[in-house]
Amino acid sequence: MAILNKRLAKIVVGLILVITVINLFLLSSNSNNKNTVNHLNQLISSQKSSPKQQSDDNNKYGISIKLDDINLEDIGAKGVPLLSENKHNQNNSTVTEEYSAERHFNSIIENNKIIVFSKSYCPFSKGLKERLSKFEITPELKIIELDEEENGSELQDHVFKQTGRKTVPNLIIPASGLNSIGGFDDFKELNDEQIQKKLNSLCKDTCHLTLTV
Repeated sequence: MAILNKRLAKIVVGLILVITVINLFLLSSNSNNKNTVNHLNQLISSQKSSPKQQSDDNNKYGISIKLDDINLEDIGAKGVPLLSENKHNQNNSTVTEEYSAERHFNSIIENNKIIVFSKSYCPFSKGLKERLSKFEITPELKIIELDEEENGSELQDHVFKQTGRKTVPNLIIPASGLNSIGGFDDFKELNDEQIQKKLNSLCKDTCHLTLTV
C-alpha cells in the first residue's frame, strides 16, 4: 500500500509539473503576441519616422511590412492592421473607357459598307427597311437601332453632324462619302429598279444590291 501511495504521489506531482509548463508556455506566447501588436501599433502611429528607423524596428521583431500596405481605416479589434484588398483591386481593375460617339460612329463606317440609322418604333424607318428587304445586299446591310443603343442619343447627334440628317431613317454609304443618301421620303417615289441602280452606283464596288422580289 505504501508503494502504491508513493507511485500515485509521483503521478500527481508529474501532472502538476506538466500543467505548470503548459501554463508558462501559454503566458509566454501571449506576451509575444502582445509585443507584436504593440509594435504594429507603433508602426502605424509613427508614419513620419525615418525609413531607417522603421527598417531597424522591423528587423528587431522579425516583421516585414510596409505602411503603404496598411489601410489605416481597417484596424482590427486588437490594433492589428488588416491588409486592404482595395489597393490591389484598384491596380488590377480595368478602367472603363468613357463613351465617345465619334469613336463609335467611326467604328460603324469602317466596318460596314451600307448602313441605315433607324429607330425600331419609327414607321418611316420600318418603311425604308421593308423596301430594302426586297434586295439581297452584299455585304449585309447594317441597321443601327438608335433607340436600342445605350448611348443612342449621343450617337444620333454625332450622325447629324457628320451626315447632315438628324431624323431617321438615315441611309449612308461610306464609299460615296458621309453625306446622307436619304430618308424614307427620298426613296418612297422610286421603284425597286431605280433604288437598285441608285445604290449600286453609290456603292462603287464596295457593296451590291440584287433584287430578289
